[in-house]
Amino acid sequence: MTQKTISHELAKECIFTALMLLTEKQDYEKITITDIARRAGVSRMTYYRVYQDKDDIIKTHLIEAFDQMVMEINAQNNYTENDFFPLFFRDCKKERNFIPQRSEGKHAGVCMAKG
Repeated sequence: MTQKTISHELAKECIFTALMLLTEKQDYEKITITDIARRAGVSRMTYYRVYQDKDDIIKTHLIEAFDQMVMEINAQNNYTENDFFPLFFRDCKKERNFIPQRSEGKHAGVCMAKG
């Protein structure tokens, strides 16, 4: 992994974490890109290199979380296509706060320490 890729992934995780922390204190609709960038400790320019808008943060995260879940389910030896949705909903139920819990990447501690 190159330094640029590592920086991009760190910024991405910090931005997502910042949005999740901000939504605990105010309505999603009222959160601005400036709020997110400031909380994440990144510039607006960095923000826009990673995401197009606020909704893009959530969409990207959900796609990545879903892809990860599919890989985990496919890795099971006795998996059949009929098993997918029961396992998917079991995982969602097990992790009530699905989005924040799935966001805890390797840099989450760094991201959450800023603020």
